[in-house]
Amino acid sequence: MDGYDGSLESLVEKVIDGSIDIFNISLYELVSSYVNYLNTADGMVDLEEASEFLMLSALLIELKSSKLLPDPDPVNIEEELEDLSERDLLVSRLLRCRAYAAAGRKFALMISHASLSVPHPASPNDASVDFKPNLLETVTAESLQEIMYLLLTKQAPQRVDMSHVGVDSIRVSDVIASLVNTLPYLGRTTFRHLVCQMHDRLGIIAHFLALLELARVGTVVLEQRSYSDELYVTWIGMSGNMQSLEVNFSDTRNV
Repeated sequence: MDGYDGSLESLVEKVIDGSIDIFNISLYELVSSYVNYLNTADGMVDLEEASEFLMLSALLIELKSSKLLPDPDPVNIEEELEDLSERDLLVSRLLRCRAYAAAGRKFALMISHASLSVPHPASPNDASVDFKPNLLETVTAESLQEIMYLLLTKQAPQRVDMSHVGVDSIRVSDVIASLVNTLPYLGRTTFRHLVCQMHDRLGIIAHFLALLELARVGTVVLEQRSYSDELYVTWIGMSGNMQSLEVNFSDTRNV
């Protein structure tokens, strides 16, 4: 429309209040311009905006049609708008009724499916009450007598039979005597050299304990810079504490 650059909603309001004559509005140009806008939008159209344009343009078409067509009764625009609002209200109520009807059908289907399930009672029925097992059925006087005998008599402690293992015990005193005879000729050696011929773990442990005892009485000196280095053994000679060493190992001390 020439001389108007406002919104479509404002145009409809001016037509209703009589500020603008509807015959001065070219609906063809109005719709064509919006169609051209849709073609250039590449599908990026706001649905709310498009719906509003369709509603307002349809209202303008209806108002202009009522003016063009002969009608013995004069057309009241306000009454027409009230009729349109009432019609929209009826349509919204119809849609709401359809939604409620669809929800009702859904609930009816769910109730129908639920009717096929039977809940299990929390307690056994009366017919199965007598099916309880008799806990005293296998208890006899002889079994009670046997249990009382086991409870009242003192049982011998259970021992694990190790006769099949066959592990020979090693006396630390014998290893000390062997080292006292060997170390003076070696002078300075390593613990690895002393046990290099041994494949028995108990023998290696016995030699280590024997060296600790000899170091305690001052017969040998043990040197090791760090935990992972070699353990050096140096013979420094017999001392007066050897007698106490012999007393300590006079009994049988096995590994």
